[in-house]
Amino acid sequence: LGRAIESVGIVATDAAQRLSLIIPIVAAFLLFGEVLTSTRIFGLLLGFLALGALIYRPQQGQISRQAKHTPLWLFGVWAGYGIIDILFKQVAKQGTAFPLTLFVSFGLAGLLLFIYLLITRVRWQGNALAAGLLLGALNMGNIYAYVRAHQLLSESPSIVFTGMNVGVIAVATLIGVGVFKESLNRINVLGLLLAICCVAVLFLA
Repeated sequence: LGRAIESVGIVATDAAQRLSLIIPIVAAFLLFGEVLTSTRIFGLLLGFLALGALIYRPQQGQISRQAKHTPLWLFGVWAGYGIIDILFKQVAKQGTAFPLTLFVSFGLAGLLLFIYLLITRVRWQGNALAAGLLLGALNMGNIYAYVRAHQLLSESPSIVFTGMNVGVIAVATLIGVGVFKESLNRINVLGLLLAICCVAVLFLA
């Protein structure tokens, strides 16, 4: 993700990350045995339309041309996030034992990252460490809630996959407008409306 942002920018990288939704959606029906109904097809269609509209930016065409020089990073983001979503679904099958799996996973990731930082001789900064700890805690909470959602909606993984992806980018868009004073074009506004409709249709399915 970091390399992709450095190479092609955050817009193209975010598009690749969100479009990875197609991988777990296909897995929901091929691997996890979810029943495909017309209502869910309609909801998923709304979700993909919402994602496309929300990540649309007028300058995206220029960034996409730059991305041709480093397609491997974007493919890594797309495939990586899609596979991770499927693995979270597998973790959810462990029932009450899944918190231990998450703890071990985060512990190993932290250890490997610490070793990497020592090898690269990164200069430690207090503010960065504090921000990193806060980010890690929020990420852990997010993943815990995500896995619990898979457990509570075990028969409908596509709802969790789509709801999380559409919900994250919709809320992030609202925060960008309200906190960071970013501007939305008409297509982005349409995307927010489609996101709300998508979540409603999927949960009513």
